[in-house]
Amino acid sequence: MSILGWGIAERLGKPMMRDVLYRAIHNATQTKKDLVSRAEGVDKVFRCSNELDLHDKHILLLDDVLTTGSTLASAENTLLDKFPGCRISIATIAKA
Repeated sequence: MSILGWGIAERLGKPMMRDVLYRAIHNATQTKKDLVSRAEGVDKVFRCSNELDLHDKHILLLDDVLTTGSTLASAENTLLDKFPGCRISIATIAKA
């Protein structure tokens, strides 16, 4: 995933930051869960590890496969809570 991320960042002329979000809670695989269970399984699993000021910045979240969107929604909510006013865009490689 990081190879694709580096390519996108280079093409857009923007920095790629891999250390802004990290998964604080490592839960079981979501592949066999229903929609509600997936959303509950990833709620508040991310934390911001970096003290960068991303207020009012535009952030691109990149994920390999979009299934229900629960993981990306959790990541997005974490960023919006930490950096009010930032804008979030999402890119995925595939949709299940």
